[in-house]
Amino acid sequence: MPEHAPTYLHLNENPRPPSKDVANAVLGVLSGLNRYPKVPNMLHGRLAEYLGKGLAVENISVGHGGVDVLHQLAVAFLHPGDEAIVPRPNFPVYVNNVANRGATLVQVELNDYRLDMQALLDAVTPATRMMYLTSPHNPCGSLTTQDELDWLMEHLPDHVLLVFDEVYWHFASDPAQARAWKHVHADRNVVVLHSFSKAFGMAGLRLGYAVSSPRIKQKFSPPVSEFRVNLMTEAAGLAALEDTEGVRESIRLMQEGCTVLYNALSGMDGVIRVLPSQASFVAFRPDCSGKWLESQLAERNILVRELSGFQMPGWVRISVGNPGETEQCLSEVADILSNRP
Repeated sequence: MPEHAPTYLHLNENPRPPSKDVANAVLGVLSGLNRYPKVPNMLHGRLAEYLGKGLAVENISVGHGGVDVLHQLAVAFLHPGDEAIVPRPNFPVYVNNVANRGATLVQVELNDYRLDMQALLDAVTPATRMMYLTSPHNPCGSLTTQDELDWLMEHLPDHVLLVFDEVYWHFASDPAQARAWKHVHADRNVVVLHSFSKAFGMAGLRLGYAVSSPRIKQKFSPPVSEFRVNLMTEAAGLAALEDTEGVRESIRLMQEGCTVLYNALSGMDGVIRVLPSQASFVAFRPDCSGKWLESQLAERNILVRELSGFQMPGWVRISVGNPGETEQCLSEVADILSNRP
């Protein structure tokens, strides 16, 4: 095993760190760590301004990463005897939250690796309380269109809360991308999930947030929960929202990297199928064991993700790295597939 640090292409992290302004903002609050964060903190108002769309502080809830917000939602809305609909494949945290709350998991297969709105709606019963959707989808990278989301919201019964996970939305270039703002303003049962881990490159600081109507917010985000975001994370988040050029550069890097990954894998011997992606990663099916390929790359100090944990066995997901990391990974994948026993 080489002694240098691994190449991390398994967690969909941003290969670009935050700007120096973000680091300086964190340093600037260190002398005040003896004080509790303000409630509500400044992030609520700044996020409302950043998103626009007529949103206000009352629409914003923050958490210790997007996973923390998902946990808050599950605690508030899921109880034993309830049902929650989760597509398959999926982000494993959804399934874990349903199980931890003692609720019943109802899974709906994707249709050619895209969300099937009719099948999702058909799975709703009087016991359904939540439905989890991701767009761009993780781990497939497919996009839900505005027409698809609007149709679902029109037909979704009032006793179901839709959790619409948009943590990869910055990277989507398709103008048909679904956004849920009008449904938030209409006080529909929808919560939109965003994160600072992807385009903002702040995975290590753990900052996520939800957007919903004030009515929904009151049910899962009481004032005391705002202590979940510490002073350093708040300062970093505020500074990151000012770094528009840095975010644009991250988006450009990810979009170009996805194109490089998709094109290279599509023409590579030993690859059965590659899924087009509107996110910051590409999933593909090799003609060998995905776990074996994952382990072979790990021996070469490159970490990728075999997708059994996402209920997509045999497939492998590669996150976009910096250009050198992406090219090196592709070179190693090609070498392994062409020289395997």
